[in-house]
Amino acid sequence: MTRATLLATLLCIGCGSPTPRFAHVRRTEDPVVLERWTMGTRLRIVAFAREEVVAAALDEAGRLDALLSTFRLSSALSALNAAAGRRVAVPPELAQYLRSAVALAERTGGAFDPTVGPLVAASRSRDPGAIAAARALVGFRNVVFHGISEIELRLPGMAIDPGGIGKGWAVDAMVSRLRAAGVSAAFIDFGESSFYGMGAPPGRSGWAVRLRDAHGEPTGPDLILRDRSLSTSMSLALAEEPDRPSRPHIIDPRDGQLVMTPRIAAVVCPSGAEADALSTALVVLGQEGLAVLDRFPAASAWIHEEGRPPTARGELPLAPRPR
Repeated sequence: MTRATLLATLLCIGCGSPTPRFAHVRRTEDPVVLERWTMGTRLRIVAFAREEVVAAALDEAGRLDALLSTFRLSSALSALNAAAGRRVAVPPELAQYLRSAVALAERTGGAFDPTVGPLVAASRSRDPGAIAAARALVGFRNVVFHGISEIELRLPGMAIDPGGIGKGWAVDAMVSRLRAAGVSAAFIDFGESSFYGMGAPPGRSGWAVRLRDAHGEPTGPDLILRDRSLSTSMSLALAEEPDRPSRPHIIDPRDGQLVMTPRIAAVVCPSGAEADALSTALVVLGQEGLAVLDRFPAASAWIHEEGRPPTARGELPLAPRPR
C-alpha cells in the first residue's frame, strides 16, 4: 500500500491525548502517545506503558525502514535490487522478509507480488511501452533462495517493492517488542492504513476503528480490534490537496494495469504482514476474489467498490450496535 491515507477513522477508545482530525477520543486515563515519521508516513503508538518502552517500539520500525527502504541507497534491499541478475548474500532478516513475501504472493495467486517494483516506477510515466517492458520483469517465482541468506533476483532490472507488506511487517515487529516488555494494552496506527490493537484500554473490550467506503467517507462498519491487525488498501488515492484530483496507485501485478475501479478492502487477522498482503490482493481481485480468504482461515475481510453494496467474508469483529 503506497498511499492509503484517510481510509479509517480511529475512535481509539480509552485514549486521552490530543489527536488529529481523523480521530475521536473518549478519555479514561492517560496513555503514552508517541509519533514519528517512518517509512514515508506517520507512525503513531498509543500505549499504557512507560515512554521508553514505546520509544523502543518506534525505534524497531525505524530499524526496519533502514533495512527495507528503496529510497536509501545504503539499505540492504536497495543493494539487492541493484544486484538483480546475480546471486548475493543479504542479511538474514531481509531473507526472512522476502521468504514471507514470496509465500504470500503464492497464496494470493500473484494478486500481491513483491517484485512489482519495475511497474511502480513505469506507472508514473504512463508510457505503454515502458509498462510492457516493466511487466516482463515482474514475477515472484523469479526470486530464488540459496541457503539461509543468499538470494537471486533472476532477471536484471527486477526490483522488490516493500510497499505491499513493509508496514505490516514492521507492525508485527513492534507488537513483539511491546509484548516482550510486558505491555498489555496498545494501539499502533501506521500511516492510517496498517493498524494493530493489543489488548484493550481500561474498561473497554478493544480498540474501535471505523472503516471508510470506496470514496473515503466514514460510512463503513465499526470494528473492535483486540490482539488483531487491520489493514486497509484503496484503489484510488485520496487527493493530497483539495484542488488536486485523485489518481490510481494500486497496480495489478498480473497484467501491469492500474486498478481503476474505486474500491477499498479491509482485512483483519493476527498478522500485520498477512493483513497488508491480503488487503492489497483484494483491491486487485475485487469482490469476486474473496475466495482467497479460504487460504487464510484466521482472516476476515470487508470490501466496498463503486456501484455495488459492501461485501464481507469471515467473522469480522464488529462493534455492538447501540440499542
